[in-house]
Amino acid sequence: RTANRHVKWVDMDSHGYGVLDVTAERSQMDYYVLSDRKAKDATSSWARSYRTLRGTQRVDRADRPVR
Repeated sequence: RTANRHVKWVDMDSHGYGVLDVTAERSQMDYYVLSDRKAKDATSSWARSYRTLRGTQRVDRADRPVR
């Protein structure tokens, strides 16, 4: 993070995926992690989310994922 001030969060241990939701008002990225990447019955859980509002140049942490 010290090398790149634009990085908000890094998780190098978990495996998962992100879902990007874009509307006219905002863009939000929700990150999910897998319980076990090798298990066929693995579950996913929400890790965190970030969003940017229209007309801004800021990325802020969101309280919850888009449903």
